[in-house]
Amino acid sequence: MNISENELKKLMLELLKKDEEFRYTVLGYLGINKILQSIDENTKAIKLLQEQVSNLQKQVNEHTKAILSLQEQVKVLQQEVSNLQQQVFGLQQQMINLQQQINEHTKAILTLQQQISEHTRTILTLQEQASNFQKQMNELTKAIGELKVAIGSLGRRLGWQFEKLVFKIYKDVLESRGIEPGKVEKFIYVDYDGKYTGKPGFKLEIDIYIHNEELYLLEVKSLVEEEDVYWFIQKCEIAERILNRKAKRKIILGINVVKDAYDIAQRYGIDVIYGALIE
Repeated sequence: MNISENELKKLMLELLKKDEEFRYTVLGYLGINKILQSIDENTKAIKLLQEQVSNLQKQVNEHTKAILSLQEQVKVLQQEVSNLQQQVFGLQQQMINLQQQINEHTKAILTLQQQISEHTRTILTLQEQASNFQKQMNELTKAIGELKVAIGSLGRRLGWQFEKLVFKIYKDVLESRGIEPGKVEKFIYVDYDGKYTGKPGFKLEIDIYIHNEELYLLEVKSLVEEEDVYWFIQKCEIAERILNRKAKRKIILGINVVKDAYDIAQRYGIDVIYGALIE
């Protein structure tokens, strides 16, 4: 049977489509089978590489995210480091200020110590001066005491001489009242137990004149004031209790007599002899 070339081509194409064994046989003859196998292998290798690339891409993406996260963390850490640096700078400034304050306080303390030392020396000097002053005061007190004793003794002598002078001045007036001035005596009594005055150790001094068992009590003053009259009244009462007799006359002799004192004396029956009456 004769087959045309066209028919043969059609039959060959149909066999290639329908008969796989025939197809591979033809490919084997043509060497295409190896090429296809190589292509299949390359295709598998490419798929494997694509999968690896995909995996690597995923890893890269993950690493990129990790890097971005680390970059963010680095930024935060950089900010924290910057804040810490500012804090450290602030602390350094505070330390510098504190050191300056310490230096100033140290200077002030040294100055104060010097002042205290100077005050201490001053106090010691004052204490020494006070000690010397106290010694001088003790000596002066002793001298004043001795002077008081001397003045007291002199005062008593002058007082008695003054009284005698007054008695001479008013001699005629006293004699007219029955008193001899030359026989007037100083009566001194110390009430040791306070029997008459209620004051143990009280010393009473008053001028007395006794004639024909009659008692006269006298007081001599350069200036007679109200309190002098009242005090003379008290002294007369005490003297009368001590002597156990009433005074016939109570007389105050004064160079000058205040008018109110004179009136009080008159009310109490006291005779007042004076040189001048002062209003």
